[in-house]
Amino acid sequence: MAFNLYTKILINIQIDAVQCFSEYMTWFRC
Repeated sequence: MAFNLYTKILINIQIDAVQCFSEYMTWFRC
């Protein structure tokens, strides 16, 4: 249970990082 929660948190952090990186690249391109 705790492991699943920890994994879910890690996945959410990775998704947020990808979104921030995508926004940064879009801003950098523009």
